[in-house]
Amino acid sequence: MQFLNWFFCLVSFIVAMGCSAQSAVDFSFTDVIGKEHNLFQELDRGNIVVLDFFFVDCKPCQKLTPGMVNLYNEYQSAAKNVVVFGISDRDENAKLKTFDNTYNVTYPTCGIDGGGDTITDMYKGLFNLQGWPTYAVICPDKQVYWNLTRDSSFVEVREKIDTCFRRVNITTFKSQITKQIYPNPATTQITVDVPNTHEYTLNIYSMEGKKVFEQKVIDQPLIQVDISNFSAGTYWVEIFAKEQKNITKLMINKL
Repeated sequence: MQFLNWFFCLVSFIVAMGCSAQSAVDFSFTDVIGKEHNLFQELDRGNIVVLDFFFVDCKPCQKLTPGMVNLYNEYQSAAKNVVVFGISDRDENAKLKTFDNTYNVTYPTCGIDGGGDTITDMYKGLFNLQGWPTYAVICPDKQVYWNLTRDSSFVEVREKIDTCFRRVNITTFKSQITKQIYPNPATTQITVDVPNTHEYTLNIYSMEGKKVFEQKVIDQPLIQVDISNFSAGTYWVEIFAKEQKNITKLMINKL
């Protein structure tokens, strides 16, 4: 699978040599927990993708990562269509996992085990990556904003995300689908009420990004989910339908 990811990236790189420097190039990678991701699939779902090119021993990367985590968590908790990919060109999974745990990274990261070196080389050649960390924002129409200012508040990154929302008139799943998840915090069971959608997929992820529950729901506006076997902590509940999604933070407490 890793070989296929790298081969796909190399083919994309060759094709991209004739493309505009402001247009994104597709890639796939496998993150540190073994989950596969694809750039264009995220964009086609209406998501804005933030690229964070970094490596574990990079001091500025260490300093700025907590700010990127805050940015990602803020957009996720507000059910905004924003995802972050952390991409290292030199770190193995074991080292990345330690880094992610140290800095409470909640978005997917990949290194040389998952194709991060190939992705970095591709984008470095196309967009002139000059140092680490390097940040980019990619709109759903594949417009790229490259080499954005490095600061702990990520002012320019946020500005470009907002520009993407305005340019492509993205509407969030929340504005179109009425949904309730209760109780929250919960202990043994939650009720998910999605009254005006015929079919959707319900996913629950741990803070580490591991999917712990999945259910396809058809013609059931209200369902109950048993969470009695879940450990106490913070989870993300994702409702995905019609290429749009809504993400809600769920707290699980144990008596």
